[in-house]
Amino acid sequence: MTPPPPPYDRWRVTGVLESLEGEGGVEVMLYRTDTGETLNLRVGQSVLGATLRKADGERAWFEKDGMLVVLRAGETLDRARPAESVHSDAAGTG
Repeated sequence: MTPPPPPYDRWRVTGVLESLEGEGGVEVMLYRTDTGETLNLRVGQSVLGATLRKADGERAWFEKDGMLVVLRAGETLDRARPAESVHSDAAGTG
């Protein structure tokens, strides 16, 4: 039997913040819709195997299932789409 997929539909990106602590950088705020749990991720940290690679403005790029995907604030992880389909520098630096 195949295990169920991770509950990507339950984790919503609620915002992107420029971090003022430590070495700086960005943080992506996530909210789990069924439990109310919150999570702040920095680049290199993961949730459900989706690793944050970069973020800016209202967008967050994750590596998920070996692919770079992008989300906007307000979207759940299951709504991630390939970064190449978004008119941005997602494949570039940042």
